[in-house]
Amino acid sequence: VWALLRFPIMAKLDMVIKYTSPEWSHQLEAALGAWEFSAAAVLNRERVVADLERLAADADAAAEARGLDESDQALSSEETAAYLAVERATLHVVRADRYLQREYYDVLTLDGVPYLDGPGGPDKDSTAFVDALDGVSPGDRRGSAQGDRRGSAHGARPGTDARPGSTRPGSNLGKER
Repeated sequence: VWALLRFPIMAKLDMVIKYTSPEWSHQLEAALGAWEFSAAAVLNRERVVADLERLAADADAAAEARGLDESDQALSSEETAAYLAVERATLHVVRADRYLQREYYDVLTLDGVPYLDGPGGPDKDSTAFVDALDGVSPGDRRGSAQGDRRGSAHGARPGTDARPGSTRPGSNLGKER
């Protein structure tokens, strides 16, 4: 998981500390499964986005060769399928991230940056789309993020700053208020 998501060394250390603590050690196997699923979801999304970008570049080059403006062309069935694949992959990533946050108070990252907030991650419209599919209103999401917690990102206690949206997993380890 660390290699696939390109975890920085400090994030790896934070995770080791968290999941070897008495409070979290019993969750290690389940958390590892959730992280493996999440890593697969991110890698799949990265792959389908790259496929879509390749298709778009090919279509633009073909339109330019024919002297057409790219806005004048309809999407091919292959491009439409690629857009749908990106939406499905985004749905899986958003749900995986929310599961990690809800169950383990971890933040899904790629290259040490929260994936959903990073430059390559899904945009706010995509996460709003998932909210709509799941029947969650934006107000419900804000309220649930502040609710009762068993712990927080990589071992922090309830009431600390380590919550969904932290800049890196475990960045607030041991900081109590």
